[in-house]
Amino acid sequence: MIKKIFFKLKKVGFKKTFYDLMNYLFKNFNYSLKFILKSVSLRNFYDLLTIRNFNKNKYVNVVLCIDTEGPKSEFIKDQNMLWHDLNKRLSMLMSESFRNKYKDSFGNNLTLNWFIMDHSGFNENPYNVNMGYGTVFKNYQNLFKKFPNIKDGVYWHYHHPRNDGKFSPEYYWNSNWNDNKEYYNILNHRIIDFNFFPTVYRAGGTIERNESSNWLEKWIPFDFSNRAPYSTKDKYKWEKALSNWEVYNPNKEDYQIKGDIKRTIARCLSIDDPKEFNLKEIIKAFKETYKGNKVILSFFSHDFNNKLFKRINYLYSSLKLVSQITGIKFKFNNSLNAMQETLNYNKINKLNIKIIKKDDYISINSNNELFGDHPYIVTLNKNNNYKNYKSIKERNGWKFKFDKNVKKIGVAAVDIYGQSYIKVLKI
Repeated sequence: MIKKIFFKLKKVGFKKTFYDLMNYLFKNFNYSLKFILKSVSLRNFYDLLTIRNFNKNKYVNVVLCIDTEGPKSEFIKDQNMLWHDLNKRLSMLMSESFRNKYKDSFGNNLTLNWFIMDHSGFNENPYNVNMGYGTVFKNYQNLFKKFPNIKDGVYWHYHHPRNDGKFSPEYYWNSNWNDNKEYYNILNHRIIDFNFFPTVYRAGGTIERNESSNWLEKWIPFDFSNRAPYSTKDKYKWEKALSNWEVYNPNKEDYQIKGDIKRTIARCLSIDDPKEFNLKEIIKAFKETYKGNKVILSFFSHDFNNKLFKRINYLYSSLKLVSQITGIKFKFNNSLNAMQETLNYNKINKLNIKIIKKDDYISINSNNELFGDHPYIVTLNKNNNYKNYKSIKERNGWKFKFDKNVKKIGVAAVDIYGQSYIKVLKI
């Protein structure tokens, strides 16, 4: 191995490579020793040198996902105080001065992706989280208005609750998708209350099963939940999935292996775990891009993580090092754009949905092929009850008949490219 490295260095240049490596180690000297030790190896060094002088037209999409759950504390019950402290830190994270410090190979600022959760379906609250539909979402909507220039993505994060509603850690990770249908309740509120429908999904606890995978196939085209090759006994299971940063279409019978259903899954590892977040994994993504594979490099953390600034700094230093030595560019991107670019969706017709309201029904037509079989339809009646329905397929679109008790109808549609359309009609 040492002999191979010597000859590679001879081609690349000793001085430049040595400078890049020393600069990287110096910048990250005060960082967690676990992360640095996981990164330094002859294998990593050799891999860096073998992908030198690459076609510079290609690049690695980098997607940083934030599981957005709001503040939580076992001891502080004052929600205003909890949100005040979190929003102060989030404002620094969204500030222009912070984003300007981290520019990709194209001169773009750091982009973050907010996968927002609703704490609903639980009947206890030991961590004093913000319970209710849209409570976390609303706070972030207000926060984004203060920073109109950032180009962050906003998507959906969902922890599936148990039927008994318990919130303690051992009950917070329900893998039985058929226990209840709380996911419909959340989407119903997102459409009617916030005019929002997700195009990208992240599973709570990265827990997926075939049932949830096949449900997502009806509505949401893109998913950043693959944590391969890591698994736990009764929570997340990704031991069979792709672990080379390549995106894939899952199998209907087994979400972990390649298949022919339409939705696409990307790998996303924990930025807080040194066995998952290290230089070796970053080099791997650049190497797979070098091979011509469809790659997205993605990590996740949480909005309440007070070490997130430190993690971002280490990620950026690692990206710059690998990019400088290999010649391969990297690009900060939101989840949707990264998927579209990786799948080569270059020429996309803008999604246009036409809705015509008659006396007791609406007709829906789309210029593009929808991702699922039909649009998502939800009604709000005069008793303020939300309910989702399936529309009737017709020759040129869909039809939905409603009764006199309905006061609002929400229509959401996503096409095969991940473009979304949401409309709320007052009846």
